[in-house]
Amino acid sequence: MNKAFSWLKRNQLVRALVVVLAGVSMLLSTACSSGPNTPKVSGEGSYTGNAPQMEIYKRVQPNEGGMNEYSNVDPRANTTRADAKAKGLVDNAERNIQRGFDDVREAPEVLGGYVKEGGRNLGEQARQTTNELQQGAREGSRNLRRNAAEAREGAGNVVQDAKSRTDEAVRGTQRALDDASNKLDSRA
Repeated sequence: MNKAFSWLKRNQLVRALVVVLAGVSMLLSTACSSGPNTPKVSGEGSYTGNAPQMEIYKRVQPNEGGMNEYSNVDPRANTTRADAKAKGLVDNAERNIQRGFDDVREAPEVLGGYVKEGGRNLGEQARQTTNELQQGAREGSRNLRRNAAEAREGAGNVVQDAKSRTDEAVRGTQRALDDASNKLDSRA
């Protein structure tokens, strides 16, 4: 047993040693590899001072003063449908504002008409919901009666089945007892 434990301890030490050596060798190979030569920094160069910067690409968008001095919308995007829809929504809102009451004194009568119409609709929906609930209750009670009748019939079948199995078990036990007594009589 001690040999097994000592082997396991040595095996774990060997594994740890292999991992450490692999890490050190990877570190050394990376540090000592001969990669591409990096340019040397010297005092020589072509510094021209305050020379104006030139852009190396052709501008697609004009300066508009937005974020980064350009528009936030891609100039290639077709926004005519969105503009038309926005204009239609604005026009519709303005018509709704203008459609208001000509005389403020009309407001209670008009609003009262809306309330009466809503009350009639609410009453009709309440009657319809009541009728649906009553019909559902009737169907549910019919289902309960039918299920109770089926349960009664099923209970009778279960009792009959249990009685026949009990009778069969009693007969089997009686046969086993008769066989055992016959064997005891034959040995004696």
